[in-house]
Amino acid sequence: MQPLNYSPQNHPQKHFPQAKLAILDFDMTMASTFTPSPRGIDVPKAYKMAIEQELGQSILRTFNKNGGSWSDDPSSIVRKLLPNATSEEQIVTTARIIQAKLDILLGEIGPAWPKPTAGFFNFWSSVQWARKQGEPINTAIISSGHDSFTRKTLEVWGMPRPEEIDAYVTYDMLLAFAESAPMKLIVKPSSFLIDYVCTKWGLLYGVTDIKAIQEAKKRVTFIGDDLINDGGMAKNAGVNIVHLQSGKTEQAWKTFADRLGLEV
Repeated sequence: MQPLNYSPQNHPQKHFPQAKLAILDFDMTMASTFTPSPRGIDVPKAYKMAIEQELGQSILRTFNKNGGSWSDDPSSIVRKLLPNATSEEQIVTTARIIQAKLDILLGEIGPAWPKPTAGFFNFWSSVQWARKQGEPINTAIISSGHDSFTRKTLEVWGMPRPEEIDAYVTYDMLLAFAESAPMKLIVKPSSFLIDYVCTKWGLLYGVTDIKAIQEAKKRVTFIGDDLINDGGMAKNAGVNIVHLQSGKTEQAWKTFADRLGLEV
């Protein structure tokens, strides 16, 4: 995959009233991370391997039996695994499982896995073309996963480094916020992630007024695969959402582009 051309532009404050923001979920929206790698490992499989390694088969069986969701953030998964544990015990266990999972997944990343969902690169190219024409359109990536995984995947795809994307946030970054707020108040479906990237978006244009940023949310569109977590987050934040469904991803990316006034 050839690197996509990305040209950061100046962001004069006067352009903010016309600016649009495209917010992209990462797992199963941009990247097919729940599709197995050539060795048969995907995110749920890596989670199961890590949990079995760190906590044993019985807890893993209980989690599966109770309908645990592998699309949840790590702290939520651990709360369900160990509901009676203290907060400190949950934090320590989360760190152990995260590291075990990452050790497994990072070794799987390469040209064959994870693949971008069908239609994603056409959408991304249309954004870059519009930016070259001077259109004030910005991008943000939200990932419930980890910086090292997302960063390595983008590198393999020939994508910009996270620092070159207008707003970027992963689960790892949320841990800093968790020191002053319970994790459940800042992870999906809380509006925190979208509110955070919208604030960063405003800062690109020198806009700090909360009312102006709230008003600008009508020009924000989010794309995600999970109607409960992603859909709930978008609803709580008051932004538009495009639902990306398995098997219909090309149409979803085209719809996303249409909502932003882009041609694919």
